[in-house]
Amino acid sequence: MLRPIRPTDAAVFLLCTSGVIAYSAPQDQEAPVLAPSEDICSEYGEQQGWGAELEPLLRQCVQLIAASPLVARRGIVMDAGANSGEGSVQLACDFPHHTVLAVEPTKVNYNHLNKITAAVPNVQTVWGGLSSTLNVSLSYAAEIDMRNAGVGAQLTQDNAKAAAQIGLPMVHFPTHTVDDLVGTHSSQGPLAFAHWDVEGYEHDVLEGARETIARDRPVFTVESFPLSKAEAHEKLMDLVASLGY
Repeated sequence: MLRPIRPTDAAVFLLCTSGVIAYSAPQDQEAPVLAPSEDICSEYGEQQGWGAELEPLLRQCVQLIAASPLVARRGIVMDAGANSGEGSVQLACDFPHHTVLAVEPTKVNYNHLNKITAAVPNVQTVWGGLSSTLNVSLSYAAEIDMRNAGVGAQLTQDNAKAAAQIGLPMVHFPTHTVDDLVGTHSSQGPLAFAHWDVEGYEHDVLEGARETIARDRPVFTVESFPLSKAEAHEKLMDLVASLGY
């Protein structure tokens, strides 16, 4: 049983999913009225929510974060990679007074993401990936978009490199930095929470989020693999620590 999060709790939590959750100080701001309907939240509730069965601890932690005083009462919630969009809808329900920026690089997932978020007023979709700098050339195997099974496919550093090495047709996608996206949507408020599950690109994402993190002190999650990818894990944890979390 998870207990409520207190302001005196430690700054960083390592979950069994190897994710990191970092907590910021509260910010008192009035919330806008734009929010998803109860019907939408019910439809994409626990039965269809983001990892409700596969990542129950992470799911519960995000619900606690959304209800805690440690998160800005309005602002931006970022979901990258948003994949097929069920998680973005669930975040919109968990954070009804925030704007959810759902970032996804593969076209097949992005199209599905747009379809299921069309009726959710506080979700805005962004095609592309996150990186440390703007307009980096990234790509994935075109076959992902050519089959129905591509919906829900995850783009990883390893499979993208392997596809390019054997000469498969590739799809190039635009890249953004967190600093740029948050700056573009600055009228929505600060970055309050971010779920950065980007299959190995987490270090690059954080490098491109330095200004936002220093200014907004958001709550955020990143994925890491301390056993199978120990060197990358240590590098990522060092960066998280250097950012003051």
